[in-house]
Amino acid sequence: MIETALAMVDYIFGLSPDLLVTLLKDRTRSKDGSTHNIFWATSDYESLGKGYEYNDEIKTELITGENKDIVVSRILKEQSLCIRRVYSGQIRTGSTRFIESNAT
Repeated sequence: MIETALAMVDYIFGLSPDLLVTLLKDRTRSKDGSTHNIFWATSDYESLGKGYEYNDEIKTELITGENKDIVVSRILKEQSLCIRRVYSGQIRTGSTRFIESNAT
């Protein structure tokens, strides 16, 4: 399951690079002939360097090929972040509720 979730972006790109471009398009900011992609909207990826900062647009080359493991499903990401917070002593009540409510 995890391997499937991690490979999904590469799979979509393999089917149709144009489909991935369409999925990344920010329809709110793309107007009057200008095209913008959605942006990261998180600082979680800034340690990866240029192109991964909060306001940087997500580009296909940043999330495909060798970078295919960058994007993971939200549930996997949330659990991973919560586990790191527990071990670092920074657990937040909201994150704990999320895990408890989604545990199966």
